[in-house]
Amino acid sequence: MACNLLAHLGASRHVLTSSNRNIVPRTTMNDGKRDMSNEQRVLIVEDDPEIVGVVREEVESLGYQLEHAANGELGLSMALAKRYLLIILDVRLPRLGGLEVCKKIREQDSLVPVMILSGEAEDADVVLGLSLGADDYLTKPFSTAQLRVRIAALLRRLKAYGEAFSNEVSETLHFGPLTIDLRAQVAMKGGVELELTKTEFHVLAWLAKDPGRVFTRDELLCDVLGYSIAGHGPSITPHISRLRSKIEEDPANPRFVLTVRGIGYRFVRPDELTGTDSE
Repeated sequence: MACNLLAHLGASRHVLTSSNRNIVPRTTMNDGKRDMSNEQRVLIVEDDPEIVGVVREEVESLGYQLEHAANGELGLSMALAKRYLLIILDVRLPRLGGLEVCKKIREQDSLVPVMILSGEAEDADVVLGLSLGADDYLTKPFSTAQLRVRIAALLRRLKAYGEAFSNEVSETLHFGPLTIDLRAQVAMKGGVELELTKTEFHVLAWLAKDPGRVFTRDELLCDVLGYSIAGHGPSITPHISRLRSKIEEDPANPRFVLTVRGIGYRFVRPDELTGTDSE
């Protein structure tokens, strides 16, 4: 399925240009209660004001408000006190590292999309960040085109989550020990609820709703993860790997999410499950 170009990408430039905007953190705590108002906000936790300035420009051009924290402790406090549409999180932060912030956010909120920013030599941190529940990553230096596509995709995906399964005729799918409740957006294996992030559940449900159908990597990237231009998005592979680590007995020899070499992935058909798988 072809991907539509995202309109108004703007000229591509690397995030090395300074911004004249003042970066002022806006944070309020209401007696320890989470602020549920003004849900059109994006939070960036980043100690480089140049990057913050460029991100602010792109976020505001999309019609959202940007709030900023310059260290991990403040970022975590803001993330847990308010409701955000998206959290952009640098890996290297003073006071509290970005990966630890991501982990603590996920312990309290499994739904908010999290995008991590990393340096070119921090591949291990990217992998760890994704395993801790981050939904996407962007490697520095990055272009404004890449940034806008990633932000727009995550926000578009968030909106799709509320619509994707609202009108399903069959609300629950069964594949041997695996049960997928589309309406509640919960997956269980052997009667035990699986701790899936929103992105992981969305990938799982998308594949499982059409078992046996082969989805290309670009289809999953665009139709499931919301990227309008496949070339600007991340690889779908880390998302599949994390999903397999949670639903498969042996992720190296998967029974549910199968690789179709050179093309993409498909979900197992019920008739393909063995007696052991069906228990």
